[in-house]
Amino acid sequence: MILPELQHLKTVNQLADEFPRLFTRGSLRWLIFNCKSNGFERCILRIGRRIYIDSRQLEAWFAEHRGAALRGSAGGHEIARQNSPSDAGRRPLGRSATQ
Repeated sequence: MILPELQHLKTVNQLADEFPRLFTRGSLRWLIFNCKSNGFERCILRIGRRIYIDSRQLEAWFAEHRGAALRGSAGGHEIARQNSPSDAGRRPLGRSATQ
């Protein structure tokens, strides 16, 4: 029997199986490995060598990062890339030299 206050703790495999369209095992391991730089640290509970992910904290973390992406952090990078000086003089993709 699982205590009700522990039901929100999931292993990497459990989370990947529960949300296959959002997370792979590899993507979750990457988040865990880089947890100090990406803020994912608050979602993790380490007990010995076992790592558990708090699904309630994960939901809050995911919502925060989704909001950051919608506010334009990713879009700004793409715009900067399109207008970078290294692209000067290049033909756009999809056009041949004869057009």
